[in-house]
Amino acid sequence: MDGELLCGILDKSESGATDYGLVHSVYELFGADVAGKLLGILSRLFTKFLQHRALTCRMDDLALTPDCDSKRTELLRKGRNLGTDGAVENFPSLSKLSKEDVPAALTPLLENALRDDSKTVAGLYDTSSRGSQNPSQTLACPMDFFTSSLIITCRR
Repeated sequence: MDGELLCGILDKSESGATDYGLVHSVYELFGADVAGKLLGILSRLFTKFLQHRALTCRMDDLALTPDCDSKRTELLRKGRNLGTDGAVENFPSLSKLSKEDVPAALTPLLENALRDDSKTVAGLYDTSSRGSQNPSQTLACPMDFFTSSLIITCRR
């Protein structure tokens, strides 16, 4: 059989479920059985590659020291109402409601905004123009604090 030795890169767009990708072309030329075998071969190839080249992450690799865990819990507690507070700022009608009634009233407002092309969702949540604090500034915490506070530190 005549053939060519080709060199290049196979990325996700070639090996995945895309029109005119490698698997699609093999399916069109040789049928479902050959395309199925190719998928099996690619699966084993990619799995073997990941076993040799990829990183692993176990649960104990993510365990934080007690000090860092308490800081993480405090950050989560501070940020618990940032979304609701931002929604109240962007929908003035919500400011007249009690805190318990806001979630039920917010759902139809968001659904209406998402369905209406004339309303931009990005504009709804632009709190910087209203003088609100940016959540990333409110909850500022350097990432190296967390990475240096792991029980098992990462090797570089």
